[in-house]
Amino acid sequence: DKIPPEEELSLSWHDNQEALLSYMEAAHRGIKGVVKDEEGNGIKGARISVRGIRHDVISAENGDYWRLLTPGIHIVSASAPGYTRSMKKVRLPRMQKAGRVDFVLQKAPPDTETQEADNVLPSIGDYERFDPYDLYVQYTMMTELNQNQNQGVRAEKPWWWNYFVSVGGPAPTWLLKQY
Repeated sequence: DKIPPEEELSLSWHDNQEALLSYMEAAHRGIKGVVKDEEGNGIKGARISVRGIRHDVISAENGDYWRLLTPGIHIVSASAPGYTRSMKKVRLPRMQKAGRVDFVLQKAPPDTETQEADNVLPSIGDYERFDPYDLYVQYTMMTELNQNQNQGVRAEKPWWWNYFVSVGGPAPTWLLKQY
């Protein structure tokens, strides 16, 4: 049964109380704060990025945000359309509650030539983050291509090839028959 009978609930709560409370406290670790403009107004929809983490968070209606993070040193940046990016080095100690990290973004100088392009294409700032996993994938692809060229196997692989190849294992060439 997924739910214990009513007469066992009290005993189950007492047996697991400390673990459940610790689990709930862990959900509040990390950083929180507000993204504001120079006049002190919250910026809705600002993007908060942490270097090395592929998931960004977006600020709420009043510019407030919450980000789960493990203790350590993190490079955190906040950006929003029409504002310059702000970056901070955050040392997050092991603690039971979230640390406070606020950002103040300055208005970006208007650039008439790039304003039209900004409406069509995402800003270059969205693409500058470093992710070590990307280098790993490139390395395994290059190693594979070199091995396959030596074996006389087709050098060009489809875009989905790396999803099916395990490092050090045999290449699933049966996938290429229909390609």
